[in-house]
Formats: sequence, C-alpha cells, structure tokens
Amino acid sequence: MPDRWQTVDRLLLLCFENWEAVLELQTAVRSLRQGFPATPMILLTTHESHVIQNHLPWLEVNSLQQWGIAHEPDRLSSSENTNQSCAFAPHSEALITAMRVRQFSAAIIFTTQGQSPFALAYLCYLAGIPLRLGQSQEFGGGVLSHTAQPSIDSISTANYYVQLVKAIGIQPVVQADGSSHLILQPEPSPSL
Repeated sequence: MPDRWQTVDRLLLLCFENWEAVLELQTAVRSLRQGFPATPMILLTTHESHVIQNHLPWLEVNSLQQWGIAHEPDRLSSSENTNQSCAFAPHSEALITAMRVRQFSAAIIFTTQGQSPFALAYLCYLAGIPLRLGQSQEFGGGVLSHTAQPSIDSISTANYYVQLVKAIGIQPVVQADGSSHLILQPEPSPSL
C-alpha cells in the first residue's frame, strides 16, 4: 500500500451508479475493510441507504438525501449519464460542503467500465480530500491523486471494482478454502 494511504483515518467511497452496480461493491468493500480494519468508511450513493446497508454491512452507507442534498436520481447515475458534470451542476456546492465538513482523508470513486471518475474526483478535490482514487484511461491532471489503469478486456463490474482497490495494494478477500472471492477473468465478448 502506498505510504500516504497507510495514514487514512476517514475513507469516503462514492458510487453513483445504478442499483445493480452498487451491489457489485461487496468484494471490493470487504477487501477494503480487511485493509483498513479500524478506519471509518462511508459509502455515499444515490440510492436509499437502509436497503444497501443490508448488502454491505462492513461500512456505513449514506444517501445524498441523508446529507441534505436533493437530487433527481436518474440524472446522477453516471452509467446512465455520460456527462457527469452537467448532472452534478445543481448540487455541486452542497456536495462539496457536505464532504468538507466530514473531513475525509481519502476518497475512492467507483464507476463502471467506460465511465469517468473525474467529475466526482474534482468535487472531492474541491472539498479538500487529499487522496482520490479512480479508474480511467484518460489523463485528468491532478484531479485523481492515484489512478488505476482499467482492463482493456470486458470484465464484470465486481472485478472492475476489485482492480480499482488493488491499485493501492488492497488484495481481494480470501475464502476459508484459500481461494479468492473473485477470479479476474475477462467476460466473453458478445457475438454479433
């Protein structure tokens, strides 16, 4: 794990993806909990937190509504809106303030394959969060302090998330039989 990540004392996970993609966080979140056993972790999502909390018991789940941020759910899902900065524009200031007052030392931005983490990473940057991890093939200047290079192969969303946390040295959770929870294998390409 990079030195700066070893000092994380409050971790924000952001996933504004669709419901199914949020549920795919399970292995990545369990792995993060193993890597940061005593660190408070909050997942911020656009979905109702009490429903997701049952699926991700290893951290605290908050919704934008709980942070006092009104939104239109369909406009904030990056997998359904390729221009994230437009989707965040009406709520950016409130989200930046909400993140700043909670004093996170790091943020991990979970997006699905082909989606950009930069709009959320920029809001984290403006909120003063010094460590920002996302997965992108694009150059984003210093908006992300740490970048994971995404696979060129089509892989499952769960594997994509695991690759993201592996970029800071977090290894997938190992089962009692010694096997990995996930095997990072490309999905077969759809036939035409």
